[in-house]
Amino acid sequence: MGCDDRGSVYMMIFVYILFIAALMSSYRLFAGPTLQDRLVSLNSVTIIFIIILVFLSVTENIGFYLDIAIAFIFFDFAGMIAFTKYLSSEKKK
Repeated sequence: MGCDDRGSVYMMIFVYILFIAALMSSYRLFAGPTLQDRLVSLNSVTIIFIIILVFLSVTENIGFYLDIAIAFIFFDFAGMIAFTKYLSSEKKK
């Protein structure tokens, strides 16, 4: 399919805007004052990249990107649950 029609061009522009938003959100990941700020930033960057993968899958008509996005969101969710559980157990000590 590619970027031949107008809808695909607009979708690619939207993907570039999302990529810029992920770059701006990653600033908090590296310069966040607290660990919670860094976790929220990492989660938002992950969600933005998952949205980019879904948009690329729709525009390029490649289903493999959807498989990667589903696996990525599963690992993001499981990792956030595990890490917050670890942080809560560390605070109790």
